[in-house]
Amino acid sequence: MDDECKMAPPQIEIISREGNRLRFILRNSSVALANAIRRACISEIYTTAIDLVAVVANNTPFHDEFIVHRIAMIPLTTDKSLIPKDKCTCGSRTGCEKCAVTLTLRAEARDQPVVVYSGDIQSERDTVKPVSDKIPIIKLARGQRLVIEAYARNGLGKWHAKWQPTTVAAYKYLPIIKIYPDRCDGCGKCVSICAPKAIHIPPGKGVPEVRDLLACTTCRDCMRECPMNAIEVSWDDTSFVFTLETTGTLPPEEVLKDAIGALISKFEEFRKELEELEVK
Repeated sequence: MDDECKMAPPQIEIISREGNRLRFILRNSSVALANAIRRACISEIYTTAIDLVAVVANNTPFHDEFIVHRIAMIPLTTDKSLIPKDKCTCGSRTGCEKCAVTLTLRAEARDQPVVVYSGDIQSERDTVKPVSDKIPIIKLARGQRLVIEAYARNGLGKWHAKWQPTTVAAYKYLPIIKIYPDRCDGCGKCVSICAPKAIHIPPGKGVPEVRDLLACTTCRDCMRECPMNAIEVSWDDTSFVFTLETTGTLPPEEVLKDAIGALISKFEEFRKELEELEVK
């Protein structure tokens, strides 16, 4: 505990940002804090998702519940100006103009079969719409019709998976690879056994080198394979390599920022409750 108290403030180092995927290193941290951030990214952030669906017309072979579930799980872009479902005082099941957005879907197959996609969903606000217009919902045969009215509201991932902004929220220890050239005989067994190709032998050299440290899974197969004990794999238990990928409902860096903000709010609330107990 004393060592953790003396630890420098946590730092975040961005490694890469591609599409909806963000990779970063969390330094000067503990497993407890790293896991708290991971869980907060999944379940403690308000996002917009379809909360209630009214099926107006459906003469397809699929039950209403099946179609409703598929539509509700379609990721939507988040409008943070909406009052969260648990904080609005309107009391309406479908929400009000301050806490809900209405979306409609009207599809009909007349002369030939029609595939209904998420792009066919119409929203009354440009800020709330499917993140992709290519998600298939149902295929209508000739003469079949589907009319739906849906209401999207802001909620938390811990209530239902449809409000979870992440598809990946994972971390691992930052690997440490040490190679001892004076012990190595250049057999290359460690390189051959390394599945993620974290180490390699450069052309013209007989000793392995680290090619991609972050690719290392710390499986230690290379250590077990090396007959000369020339390689050592361990990890930094105060640094964590995070991979954060979102559904597109929010940018990954915004998810991270909101997750940390949610944790700070919880810590503050906990502190106030402790102070009240001390007063009593």
